[in-house]
Amino acid sequence: STPNAAAINNSNSSWLRRANLAIRMQLRRFTRLTNAHSKSLDHHAAMQAIFFVYYDFCRKHSTIKMTPAKASGLAKRKLNLGEILGA
Repeated sequence: STPNAAAINNSNSSWLRRANLAIRMQLRRFTRLTNAHSKSLDHHAAMQAIFFVYYDFCRKHSTIKMTPAKASGLAKRKLNLGEILGA
């Protein structure tokens, strides 16, 4: 099925554009094949998972002054990458 174009609100799509920019800038493997490219699909998926956990649970976002996980109630505090990788 096709999406309802009337239901799409362009003013709320800025967060999606910003997320896309962050993904492209932080995960250079999406922009070009350089030394950062993944040699296997498993490594590619693992790198994406690490990035998204870091982006949501470890990185303080300037607009909300906290991590998205804390803002949404998924986490009580900002986590560090060592805690994530050790889990």
